[in-house]
Amino acid sequence: MRPVTVEAHIGLALGALADHDYGAALESCARALEINPNSVESHTNKRMTLEHLGRLDEAAASYRAALHIDPAYGDAHRNLGTINTYQTGDPHIAAMAAALDDPATTTSNRLNLHSALAKAYEDIGKFDKVFACLDASNNLRRETISYVMADRDRDVDQTIATFTPALLSRFNGGGCESELPIFIVGMPRSGSSLVEQILASHPQIHGAGERRDMGRIAATPGNIGDAGTIDLEALVQTYIDAIRHDGATRVIDKAPGNFERLGLIRLILPRARIIHCHRDPMDTCLSCFKTLFQESNGYSYDLTELGHYYRAYERPMDHWRAVLPGTILDVGYEDVVDDVETMARRLVDFCGPPWDDTCLSFHETKRPVHTASGVQVRKPIYKSSLGRWRHYEHHLGPLVEALGPRDVVS
Repeated sequence: MRPVTVEAHIGLALGALADHDYGAALESCARALEINPNSVESHTNKRMTLEHLGRLDEAAASYRAALHIDPAYGDAHRNLGTINTYQTGDPHIAAMAAALDDPATTTSNRLNLHSALAKAYEDIGKFDKVFACLDASNNLRRETISYVMADRDRDVDQTIATFTPALLSRFNGGGCESELPIFIVGMPRSGSSLVEQILASHPQIHGAGERRDMGRIAATPGNIGDAGTIDLEALVQTYIDAIRHDGATRVIDKAPGNFERLGLIRLILPRARIIHCHRDPMDTCLSCFKTLFQESNGYSYDLTELGHYYRAYERPMDHWRAVLPGTILDVGYEDVVDDVETMARRLVDFCGPPWDDTCLSFHETKRPVHTASGVQVRKPIYKSSLGRWRHYEHHLGPLVEALGPRDVVS
């Protein structure tokens, strides 16, 4: 029997979105809107689906429909801003400011409105106003998050202590010999979505997005580091079965946080390709600070915690290079932007398939993209994001201090 309530169709749409079944999600949104054309949540689910599919004009129409129903709806304002490029005097900027001035606007909407205005003010070059909005938005978000820097240090210490050269040597030769997986790792906002889009434009390479499988495998109780044994075959088979894709000889798993699990990945998938994306630390951290992530990344809403997390991310990466020499391809975002063809050819060569020119027209590739960079990777290469942190240099003292002494990219 077909569901007859808006709430039921909303639930079906959310389930379909979680399964990346976008056709089913759009159908459920349409059914919900037939019942109640003023369902803001249904318009929101529809726009999320359309944005994942790269149908940005249609997504913008859904945002506007939601705002017509609720002019203070911060999520719609913020996401519409990711599609728009604002000009001075844009009436949307005034509308967002008016919504913030309304005492009836909820805290959740205020959080999103501040973030949306930050993007608008950056487009028109009012950088001090950008940072004021970012502070307001991130302070509200940070109040809802539990993040402890000492816990992060403890986790990194444990990873480094566990995956010693002795342990990696003891299990060398085990695991699955499949060459199917490509892991793209690194900090969020470091160019990993761009690298995935370039590779996934190849007809033999499928981009599976940010999968959670390896995190679940890592959390499986076992004997890693103990005197016992690891059932490597059992750990990996479910993963390989889950990522298979018709016609693909390689499948990309682009969960940035897998940088913590490279020792485990090497044990269970010794022939998997590992690509580490990196970017100037200041640009990386600023981009994280400007992003309202859908989940996790609780470190990104405070400059001191953000700089601390970045240093904690560098520690395991240095460790993996030492104990897994020659297995990781380091790819700089700046290098990709500077010479996309050279880097694209290097990436494809590392992954194995023969070269295909479609990798150079990656922004035209029609595939779902599920990350915060989903809009950007549908555009040709642009250099305006390089060195963007310098616009905000006098606001970034806590970040600079937390990152510690290092060379700065000009």
